[in-house]
Amino acid sequence: MDEKELFTYLSQSVPAKPLYIYGTGDGADKVLQILSHYGIAVTGIAVSDERFSGQVCADYTVIRLSDVTRGAILLVAFGGGGELLAKLREGEASGAYEVYVPD
Repeated sequence: MDEKELFTYLSQSVPAKPLYIYGTGDGADKVLQILSHYGIAVTGIAVSDERFSGQVCADYTVIRLSDVTRGAILLVAFGGGGELLAKLREGEASGAYEVYVPD
């Protein structure tokens, strides 16, 4: 799904489905700017349970991945992949959430 299709889908799905940014830092800032451009509201920001420290990112209190609302949408905001993305895909396969990785 290209970026335009993704953000069209998100604009139609949110707020019926909660939307979380997965990751903090520059990637999260960039995704938040794009969502703002499209007028799409974010429910919150999440990180892996192992990386959780109760931090704040872009005025959102960061939550644990395990606390993300079932059926939510996760937008991945980090450049890595590998094991972490595989773990997110496992959660998606179980129906816990949808995972999208914007360009």
